Amino acid sequence: MHDTRQRRLAAQAASDRILSGARPATMRDHLAALAEGGDLDDQPDFYGDGPVATLEERVAELLGVEAAVFFPTGTMAQQVALRYGAESSGHRTAALHPLGHQEVHERHAHAHLGGLRSTWPTTMPRNPTADEISALAEPVSTVVFELPLRDAGFVLPSWGELVAACDAARAIGARVHFDGARIWESGPYLAHTLSEIVGLADSSYVSFYKTLGGISGAALAGTTELAAYARVWRHRYGGQLFQQWP
Repeated sequence: MHDTRQRRLAAQAASDRILSGARPATMRDHLAALAEGGDLDDQPDFYGDGPVATLEERVAELLGVEAAVFFPTGTMAQQVALRYGAESSGHRTAALHPLGHQEVHERHAHAHLGGLRSTWPTTMPRNPTADEISALAEPVSTVVFELPLRDAGFVLPSWGELVAACDAARAIGARVHFDGARIWESGPYLAHTLSEIVGLADSSYVSFYKTLGGISGAALAGTTELAAYARVWRHRYGGQLFQQWP
């Protein structure tokens, strides 16, 4: 498997065109990019100020939200978003997709760490529809949409379907959270800007290494109230790192 991975990375690096994701980069490539793209004579961040705070401000402006909070991993960011929804609403159940990242790739952290339950509006290989959300048999704190739904084949709803589903979630008293790890690539199909897409949700998670080619990291974007809560829980989850400026 290791040899197959190395062959795939070598083929991607030598290709003239890559249809998805970022071109593989060596550690030297990353260091060279850092040297070209930033003020290396400035001080690094200390527990999230300086360059990290600048990044948070840029992301919030790009997405058209009040605030964004940097997280070392998307898994951590999403757990905080679901916890916020549960504590805000008093409901410990979140509406997730069985093929969604929280259920398949995060080892059910929302349950083991947050004490939350999940319910599935649909098992079809797509995000839930407005009718399916309206038909939920129990109150939920948050309805999660993964844009695109990766394990279903990178499936996106139409813009109209997404708007209707978000409206249905709010009609049942739930927050809307976007798992937007790959939302950077979703705009052309949805035919709307990033700020218009993110504007449908109460909170959104975005990744810095998927599509964008960053070393790692993510942001949780939304209101200033959410951001204040997220900074507290980022620390509690162990994500308040001494320095993370790369």
